[in-house]
This record gives sequence, C-alpha cells and structure tokens, in this order.
Amino acid sequence: MSNTVVNLSMDENESQNFFTNLTNTMSNENDKNHDERDVILNEREIILNEREIENINKTNEMLERVNSNQKTIGHNRFQQKIDELEKEIAKDTLYKKEQEMKLNLFKKTISSLQTQLQQHSNLERPSDNNNIKLIEEQSERIKKLTLEISNVKLENELLNNKLDTELLKISQQNTENTNIVKKYDSLKNEYETLNKNYQNKINEFNKEVFNKLELQNKLNFELSIKENLENELTLLKSQSKTIELERIILDKDLVIETLKEQLIEMENNKFNYDSIKEVKKPITPSIQGRARGLTNTTRGLKNTRR
Repeated sequence: MSNTVVNLSMDENESQNFFTNLTNTMSNENDKNHDERDVILNEREIILNEREIENINKTNEMLERVNSNQKTIGHNRFQQKIDELEKEIAKDTLYKKEQEMKLNLFKKTISSLQTQLQQHSNLERPSDNNNIKLIEEQSERIKKLTLEISNVKLENELLNNKLDTELLKISQQNTENTNIVKKYDSLKNEYETLNKNYQNKINEFNKEVFNKLELQNKLNFELSIKENLENELTLLKSQSKTIELERIILDKDLVIETLKEQLIEMENNKFNYDSIKEVKKPITPSIQGRARGLTNTTRGLKNTRR
C-alpha cells in the first residue's frame, strides 16, 4: 500500500510538472508569437505609412508636373507620364500582393494559435483556472489581432480608394491635355492655310503691279514716241510726208488708248492694299537721228526743186 501511495503521489507530481511545463511552454510560445505579431504589426504600420506618404508625394509630384507643363506638352511627355503611372500601378499591385501574403500569414498564425489553444484546452483539466485564464487571454489577443487586421484592411482600402481617385484625376488631366494639343494642332493648320492664302494673294498682287508697271512703261514709251512724232510733224508740215506722219500718230493714239483702258481695268481689279509703290517713269528715248533724217530729206526736196 505504501508503494502504491508513493507511485500515485509521484504520478500526480509528474502530471502537475507536465502541465506546468506545458503551460509555461505555451505561455512562452504565446509571448513569442505575440511579440512577433507586435513587431510585424509595427513594421506593417510603418510600411503602410511610408507607402502612403510615398504614394501621396508621387501623385502630388505628378500632378504638379502635369499642371506646370500644360501649355508645353508633347506626345512624348504624355507617354513618359503614362509609363510612370503604369510603373506606379505595378508597384501598387505588388504591394497589394505583399499585403495579402502578410494577411494570409497572420491568418495562418491565428489559426495555428487557435488549434494550439484547442489542443491545450483538451489536455487541461476543467478545474485548472490558470489555464482557463490563459485561454481567455489568448482569445482576447486573437480578438485584438483580428480587430487590428480589420483596421489594416480598412486602411488599405482607403489607400486604394485614394490612389484610384488620384489616378482618375490624372487620366482626366491627360484627356484635357490631349484636347488642348488637338486644338493647338487645328489652330496651327488653320494658320498655315491662312498664311498660304496670304502668300498667294501677295504673289498675285505683285504680278498685277508688275503688269501695271510694264503697261505704264509701254504707255510712257508710246507717249515719248508720240511727242517725237509730233515734233517731227511740226517740222514737216510743209512737206508731203505730213499725211503719213498723221496716220502714224493716229495709230499711236489708238495704241495709247488701248493701254489706258488696260490700266483702268487693272485699277478696277487690283487688291485693296494700304499702300502701292510709286511707279517710276522710264527715261524717254530721243529720236534725233530720225529727225535729222527728215530734215535731210527736206533739204533733198529743196535741192530737187531748185
């Protein structure tokens, strides 16, 4: 009987030692897990804050660049900004995947803790109040962790919403900038067409002026010939060639009249410009040799009459 009592007491002591060791190991593991979770949560919070600040700064920088370069934009700059946005979106998706992996890791740790608690509760005796308190504490910690995870999810959703709004603003700004570029191109094309029309009008006007100058020169030349012929006619009134000279003068008068009519028609059809260059009269050529020849003929006639 004494041996059995000793064995029972030893079994009880061993069982108590076993449970105490088990509770200690569980508490140590839980403390370690809790510390690790705290560290991971702190790191996660720091990373989220840094990511949020970095995303906000980047979006602000992109918006400032877009707003500062609205009037001097080009298609290459828009392409660069679109590439930057695509890189940011890729980074954000990678960040989301990392967050999802971390959340899955949290969930796995929580599930493992729950299973450990369940096993521990199955092994414990119902009368062990310390273990019950430990289970309650672990359940409270799990609740806190789940609450923190839900808060982190909410913060992540808020960050995603902010990023979506910023991307929407940037896309709207890009559409506005493309519309401005299209308007600029249309105005440029319109200006080029107007400039071409203006150059054509100037060329036509220069042609008209050149033609007018030619006609004016012809008219002046014919007038000079007429004056010379009239001078010759006055010298040769008593001679037989007066009729022929009058006929030549009449022909020249007809030519002069036609030239005058052409000038009047050009004056009516010319363009309305502010100023027209003054037409210079050409030098009237002298026909002295012809007059001398006529005087010589008159001398010859006089000699024949004698």
